[in-house]
Amino acid sequence: MIGLPRIRLVAVIAAGVVIVALLAALLLTRATLADERGKFELWKTAVAHAQAEAKADALDQKAKQEAKDAKAAQSAQSDYDALRERYARLVRAQTAGHSSRGADLPRSADHASLPAEGAEDSDLPVGTGDGIPFGTILISQGDALICAENTAYAQGAYGWATQINQPASSPDNDY
Repeated sequence: MIGLPRIRLVAVIAAGVVIVALLAALLLTRATLADERGKFELWKTAVAHAQAEAKADALDQKAKQEAKDAKAAQSAQSDYDALRERYARLVRAQTAGHSSRGADLPRSADHASLPAEGAEDSDLPVGTGDGIPFGTILISQGDALICAENTAYAQGAYGWATQINQPASSPDNDY
């Protein structure tokens, strides 16, 4: 029969082997954890760097877009001012040419004609006055100037919107 001291010895040896195996597993786990922690720190640093670069690029693109938009707004304001002045000149010219004549109410639109200063004005946009006989309606000069200013504003805003929606032709805009 196997004696009690021999069983105890086998049990102690088995317990020792288990303890050594657990210690080896613990050391291996700690080494793996340290390795993964190092990889994680590298990844975290890379992400932070990529975020910083992306933020810098976004701020640069934002600054470029804001400069482009400011230039377009300035151009639109200049266009608006020029159009407003052109329309105001036309209204004043029509008012000056019309004030010496009597009321136009009895004349029909078919018989009315554009005055020479409005019909041939090369400063006005194409189509201004076309098909609208001069003198067929009566409004105050102030109202006509308001209409001229609103038309100039609308055309300027449309030009600005068209300009800022055009893609830039610079090579650094290839996203």
